[in-house]
Amino acid sequence: HARVAVFFFVAILLLSALTTLAWSPAEDVAVPASSPEGGSGAEVQWVPSGSYPGFYAARDNANLDPATYHLVGGHQSFYWDDLEPTEGNYQWSLIDDFIASEVAKGKRAAFGILTFNGRANEGNASNPPYRVPAWVDAAGHRPILCGASFKIPRYWDPVYLQKYRNFIRALAQRYDTNPYVEFIQIGVGKFGESQPCDDSDDSCVTAAMTADGFSDWSGKWAETVNAITQIYKDYFRNKPILLPNAPTFKHECERRTFTDYAIQRGVGLFPAELYPIPAWVDLRTKSGWDGCGKLDRILAQVEATPNDQPWVPLGFEGYDYMVGGYEPLGIPPDPVQFFWAVAAALHRRADYITLERNLLFCNWCAGKPPYTAILATMGWAKQYLGKHVTDTPSVWVILRETGYCWDPGCATDLYPQKGNYSFWLEQDDSLPQGRTVATTYLARDETVRASDWSSFGASCTNSALEVGQSFLRGTGDSGLKEGWICRRTDQTSGNRYMWFKIDDRYRNAHPGGEATITVTYLDRGTDTWRLEYDSTSGQRVAGTVTKGNTGLWKQAVFNLTDAALNNGLSGADFRIDCMADGNEYIHMVDVRMGAVGPTYTPTATSSASDTPTLTPTPGMPTITPIPGTPTITPTPSNTPNVTPTPRTITIKPGRADGYDTHIVRYDPDTNYGTSARLWLRTLGTTTYRTLIRFDTSVIPSNSLVQSARLYLYLDYYAHQPWLSPRVSVYKVKRDWAASEATWNAARSGEPWQVAGCDGSGDRDMSESAATVVSTNNTWYSWDVTSLVADWVANPAGNKGMILISDAGRELRFYSADDPDTRYNPYLVVTYVAGGGTPVTPTPTGSPTNTPSVEPSPTVTEKRPSQDTYLNYYDPTKNYEHQGLRVHGLGAKKVLLNFDLSDIPVGARIASATLQLTTASAAECSQDQNPLVIGVYKVNKPWVANQATWELASSGVPWDVVGCNGTPGDREAIAASVTTVSEVSGSGASQVKRYTWDVTAIVQAWVDNPSSQAGLVLLSTEDFFRQKCFYDSVYSLPDRRPLLQ
Repeated sequence: HARVAVFFFVAILLLSALTTLAWSPAEDVAVPASSPEGGSGAEVQWVPSGSYPGFYAARDNANLDPATYHLVGGHQSFYWDDLEPTEGNYQWSLIDDFIASEVAKGKRAAFGILTFNGRANEGNASNPPYRVPAWVDAAGHRPILCGASFKIPRYWDPVYLQKYRNFIRALAQRYDTNPYVEFIQIGVGKFGESQPCDDSDDSCVTAAMTADGFSDWSGKWAETVNAITQIYKDYFRNKPILLPNAPTFKHECERRTFTDYAIQRGVGLFPAELYPIPAWVDLRTKSGWDGCGKLDRILAQVEATPNDQPWVPLGFEGYDYMVGGYEPLGIPPDPVQFFWAVAAALHRRADYITLERNLLFCNWCAGKPPYTAILATMGWAKQYLGKHVTDTPSVWVILRETGYCWDPGCATDLYPQKGNYSFWLEQDDSLPQGRTVATTYLARDETVRASDWSSFGASCTNSALEVGQSFLRGTGDSGLKEGWICRRTDQTSGNRYMWFKIDDRYRNAHPGGEATITVTYLDRGTDTWRLEYDSTSGQRVAGTVTKGNTGLWKQAVFNLTDAALNNGLSGADFRIDCMADGNEYIHMVDVRMGAVGPTYTPTATSSASDTPTLTPTPGMPTITPIPGTPTITPTPSNTPNVTPTPRTITIKPGRADGYDTHIVRYDPDTNYGTSARLWLRTLGTTTYRTLIRFDTSVIPSNSLVQSARLYLYLDYYAHQPWLSPRVSVYKVKRDWAASEATWNAARSGEPWQVAGCDGSGDRDMSESAATVVSTNNTWYSWDVTSLVADWVANPAGNKGMILISDAGRELRFYSADDPDTRYNPYLVVTYVAGGGTPVTPTPTGSPTNTPSVEPSPTVTEKRPSQDTYLNYYDPTKNYEHQGLRVHGLGAKKVLLNFDLSDIPVGARIASATLQLTTASAAECSQDQNPLVIGVYKVNKPWVANQATWELASSGVPWDVVGCNGTPGDREAIAASVTTVSEVSGSGASQVKRYTWDVTAIVQAWVDNPSSQAGLVLLSTEDFFRQKCFYDSVYSLPDRRPLLQ
């Protein structure tokens, strides 16, 4: 397939960052040579726990923001001749700078090596096609000449292979243990892939092979791909390595040879195959061709029973042309096609997906706005990349069928990917009265690729696919994704059911009877359907949905507390019954085992207010609501400093004091005392721990410590929704120096009793405090009262504390060395002078720097000076004093502002919390299901009684409608997020309030009052869900928005 020319960008970073991020093993590190058997031993495994599967930005020159674009990392390509311009002279700074720039954004790095670009770069002086170093040719490599001057590497040449081996060995010595490198893309042929050249130049390569005595051109090429794969495998022992295995040279079945060779050696696959209509990909049924298709081995692994044997890492490349876009003509990618392409990749159990920038944002538009509908799909899909059946957050099936024929009567079989897209949940047509019909709003010629229709017409299409059903598009084309292809019941032939089977391993990994089943269905007609399931007491009805004929695609959510789901319904776990009063059209079914969702007042999710009625069945199990996700907001005491009443002080380590650092297991003799971040992680050799100490000598030793809390600001956590790390604090028992401490030593020449401060003489073995963390850009606190009380009573015993995380995911907190002092660590202590027993201090070697002591904070509460909301569905209407609403996909968003003129400029904001109260269901139609809502800093002034979806104020448009321009209208990254679930009831005890941490935003306003333009709350989740809140004129003042 076509490729664009590859360029790279070198980020310029401070030398200190480079020294921190460069791993340089000694040049004499022993690296084993290839085994005599060619490395035949299989070492296959999934992407291991603790790695970073997910979306990666291809050619990440812009170093895209990971939060905005749902990225885990960035991918870049580097050229051999740039990295080794003369033999043994390695220019690693090119890769180091790329890694450092990715890490600075909180991302992982992945990269590949290229030696040849192909004809696409012909005539490009700065990035020519041929990227083999000149010294390799001078050493005896004979490039293939195609014409007078066009050169192609002679990949099988002994000199080429030996010099390339030497280079890859050195590459692995430097990066195989680098914790920030996620995977390596093997570089073979054109653009690194398994093809030697452009098709038009095949004859030049075959002529060179013939001249070298090789008549089996396909065999020789496959052998060469394997030789290069083995070189990478010989030296990269710790990193996933992936072979771009989609292209071939002279015959499709070369792919079988080099794909099987890779899999047998634990080498991953990386095909460029992110298409919504996959064809000529599954050749397993073609006689003699099993294994030759792009997806043969991948699909075989997915369909194996059971399919839990270890396998290899799997990635897919994506470009705009694959999903209907074409940047040169200004054609954006189609978000519907993108959704279906990503769903196909998830069905294949993808670990990584790399996406070209033209899939992520409009590269030719002013401001390069992100493709929000593309990002919505990524936000949903990212939680499933790299997951296996026992650790996926849910299992699901997306109902579809190929538009191509494949059965024995098929005139033109183009070997498509058939059936539903399943993630360990299957829909089974073979069970009684369960045969479904695949249906679509597309015309028949649109269900296959245009080139195939042009060549074969209807002879290649699936005649059983029901086409042209325009109502599947949804009212106002609201269901283009869902109705692109789906399935329906077929009651006229006696098939009233859809049967579903959960993979038993997922069920067994989640014991208990709690489950949430979500069904996405078409609200067409006024008939009913119900969900029946295998309960602990036999077959039961979860509920009955009465449709409202809105023509919208909706979601019905069933929360179960007595789910057995143990194959008790004719071998299935649950089924949809159309009740023989009209067919049901289903797009997707999702099952999440574990705690059930919020209390279900029987309505189904909808994009409109006229939701259908869902009738509960008598005797249905009681549904226990999930409490709202708490926002952890530090609130230091505001006790006045008046003797003899308690006094509250704030103590910081201070940059001059140098009282914090972190220690790193894989770099055991390096000190990180000047790092701007404190790192935490527990994962084998990539384990980090944080040491921190505060000078509490300012507190009289005979004082009674009433409370003490440690505050740290979380800058980065590679978040997993189902995993929240627990960070524990332990008392340190021995002296250490922040400027000298390492994994091996407490200070220079003084080793820890056990490396890593792990001995009983180094620290307490029992934790003093612990806190669970989950959200970036948030303050977290630990109750360290007992520790500080000990230090105050016995100052000589103050050796500080060590923080240890229980998670394999990386955490980074601001340190005292960060120049932005708003986020430095601090300790808040409340004490009563003279209230304790004095202890004669013992002289120590503690530093004599005077700690930073701040006055006690005061608490200020503010109600909005103006508030309103914006509505995509009515873009010219102003909604001031009509309540506040947030809708999924950013369709409705709340604007708020507050008068802070009485707060002195430059004051330090210890914490700032925004609180909103949900309206009751009687006051506003809203969904009971959870919706993640973020708060963002607004940068463009607006007027509450004039603002609309299109305008910030009269005559002044938003940079991008809906306050979506970044940074012109608002910041791109949320200051904090909160999951809003329950709505308020009628009684005072039923009021539901939710909070957001806006400390950073308020601090920015106080530092620069002219920058204050308010807040916007929005949700980017791909759900048609609405949440309603009370506004500033609501009749009950305590339910109005509050900034504290």
